[in-house]
Amino acid sequence: MVKSGTQTKGEARHWLHDLWLPRLVDLHEIPQARAAVGRALGMCGLDDRKGIALLPNGLPNFDWVNISKGEFIYQDGKHLTLPSFQITRYPITYAQFQVFVVASDGFYNPQWWDGLLADEVHPIHRENRLLSTVITRVNG
Repeated sequence: MVKSGTQTKGEARHWLHDLWLPRLVDLHEIPQARAAVGRALGMCGLDDRKGIALLPNGLPNFDWVNISKGEFIYQDGKHLTLPSFQITRYPITYAQFQVFVVASDGFYNPQWWDGLLADEVHPIHRENRLLSTVITRVNG
């Protein structure tokens, strides 16, 4: 549908979204089928799950998880303590990272790269990438 350039009317897009999204989150569905549904939703711009999509204002819709402070075991049995923090439930997607790349205070703001070598810093080119696909490499 997407690769053919066919335009899908709004009503059909809602129907596909409502049909596919439950399959994507159904843990009884085989993983290959869930992955295929996820790719289809992403290709059609229909993946609006919190933590994956963008908000109507174009900013990332992160799904933040609170991690309590506490002790954990680090390499070789070393006990360390971390303060509480937040982390996103899902890895960052291309669509979410692209917001950072194009923001005036984003990717090209030197504060984000302080301490890195200049040749390590360059934007991700996302040609032929699904916007709902996870970013796996930022600096190389």
